[in-house]
Amino acid sequence: MMFRVLLMTALLTLVQTSIAESLTERLANAFGSNSASNEILNPDVAFTFESDVNNPQKINLQWRVVDGYYLYRDKFKFAISEGSSTIDQNYVNVPAGKIKEDPAFGQVEINTGDFEIELPLQRTSTAESPVTLEVHYQGCKDESVCYPPIIKQLSLLLPSFISSA
Repeated sequence: MMFRVLLMTALLTLVQTSIAESLTERLANAFGSNSASNEILNPDVAFTFESDVNNPQKINLQWRVVDGYYLYRDKFKFAISEGSSTIDQNYVNVPAGKIKEDPAFGQVEINTGDFEIELPLQRTSTAESPVTLEVHYQGCKDESVCYPPIIKQLSLLLPSFISSA
C-alpha cells in the first residue's frame, strides 16, 4: 500500500513539473539542451524591424536578426492592405543573402544580421496619407526550429510630397 502511495505521489509530481514547464523549456529539452545559449527565442525577439517613412515615395524597413537565426529571402511579401497607395513589387529591394542547405526546404537563400528592405510606392495622392503595411516573413533558428509564417500589420502615415515653388 505504501508503495502505491509513493508511486502516485511521484507520478503527480512528474505531471505537475511537466505542466509547469514553459514552451521554450520543452522545445529546448526536446533538442537535448536546456542551457541559455540554446534557448529558443520568441520570433518577435529573434526577428525585429522598424519602418522609416521619411520619403514620400518609399518605405524602408530596417531588420535586425539575432545571431544564430535567419530569415528566408523568398518568404518576404509586402502589401498595402489599407490606403490609396500600392507597393511597386517590381522594384522591391531585398538584399542578396547567403546560400544555405536547409533541412526543410533544401538549398535556400537566407538573410541574417542587420539589413534594410526598400519598398517603392505608387501613390494616387501627393497629400499625407495613412496606410496599413502588411509584412509576411518566415525564419528559423540555426540547427533547431523553424517558425511558421509570420504576418505583421503596421499603421503608417506617408508624408506629403513637398511642392517646389
